[in-house]
Amino acid sequence: MDIPHGASQRTIARLLEENGVVRSRYIFEALCRYRKRSTLEAGEYFFDHPVTALGVYDSIANGRVYVKEFVVPEGFTMFEYCRAGGE
Repeated sequence: MDIPHGASQRTIARLLEENGVVRSRYIFEALCRYRKRSTLEAGEYFFDHPVTALGVYDSIANGRVYVKEFVVPEGFTMFEYCRAGGE
């Protein structure tokens, strides 16, 4: 789930609902107003198990983005890595 830079709380709530992350965008918006955090962090987030709306809010408010790790064998150049089947 990607949160674009500059997205409003309303847009983020709509995206979360459309992607099945939260059940109701209205509840998420109310939670945002209740918590009074001025901004939510842009980035890519991954929710692989059921999380409450509060858990989703905390992840986005604290910028706990999804980090993809990959290993490049020592000595490889970018081109060698790509030819070997890397992403």
